[in-house]
Amino acid sequence: MSHSIDPSTYNIDSLDKDIDSIIATLLDIDDKILSKKNINDKKLESMMHDLRKKIFQVNFYLHKLELTDSNNNALIKQLKKKHEFMLQNYELINDYSKQILEKDKKKSMDTLTMVNTIFLPLGLITGYFGMNFKSMGSHTHSKGILSFPHGQTLVITLFVTISLFILYLFHNNLLV
Repeated sequence: MSHSIDPSTYNIDSLDKDIDSIIATLLDIDDKILSKKNINDKKLESMMHDLRKKIFQVNFYLHKLELTDSNNNALIKQLKKKHEFMLQNYELINDYSKQILEKDKKKSMDTLTMVNTIFLPLGLITGYFGMNFKSMGSHTHSKGILSFPHGQTLVITLFVTISLFILYLFHNNLLV
């Protein structure tokens, strides 16, 4: 959008050119999003930010023109229809670009959740076997709370079972 509205000389023609320029940019962004080429998240955010500024500027000057120029009501009505079309397309593309950005964030959060879930049983095993006191707060048990035979084997079996269950849930897409 090389054309910009000069505040001292705004008129119907300059607004019409700006709206056409914004619509052309929206179509360009839409083509790039749909073809998934030559656009990354930062570039998409930057383009949408620039469009928001231009649309705000066009909204402001269109409203000002509406209030000050009563001679060209038919042209202003036509310009308002074009402006509505532009806003509807902007909202559609803006919503879609937000979905794309949120999808990438969701993917990274899912990966982080999976890694944390896989390492949770390992952290519990490390925490359990890292305890270096005998009675674990119970002075009556000299060997600890799990004083029955093969207590540690029970703990290891429990943690392995939990780990396998979590992997099963991930494999069958029940957690994601």
